[in-house]
Amino acid sequence: MFTFRTSITCAVMAFILALAALLIAIQVRSLRLATREAAAAYMDATSSKVFGRLQSELSTIVSLVRVLAASSSVADSDQLTETSTAVPLFKAALRELPQMDSIYVGSENGAWLQVRRLNELNDEQRSRLRAAPGADVAINSVRPTGDELPMRRVFEDKQGNEIGQFD
Repeated sequence: MFTFRTSITCAVMAFILALAALLIAIQVRSLRLATREAAAAYMDATSSKVFGRLQSELSTIVSLVRVLAASSSVADSDQLTETSTAVPLFKAALRELPQMDSIYVGSENGAWLQVRRLNELNDEQRSRLRAAPGADVAINSVRPTGDELPMRRVFEDKQGNEIGQFD
């Protein structure tokens, strides 16, 4: 059997172990709560920052769309072709807003015009568009003729020279 001294030592050791386990459990729980609060605060700050950036980007695009919609070369034209006066406007807009990859407009008669940037497309995407080698911009136009919707795609290099066409 245990002596008095051994019994007291075991009791004190058990008490110290229990106290240490309780303190460790409290620390783990406190650390977990602090980590969750810090992560939530970081996510809130990041969300606000991203939302602000997105709102800024979209407001720039909305402003551009309003300006283009008010432009007579876009709004008053029912004949939207690859030679339309809207094409230089669209190209200038794409140069100013690198976050946009294309701009297009459609009219009530079914005509449709799109100017699309090609420089960031990979080879597979370029081949699906049948892009000419060295093409920087694709100009797509749909000119309705009765029941048909013929499309023409004109490819231009960086200088604006036509280097290919696909009907």
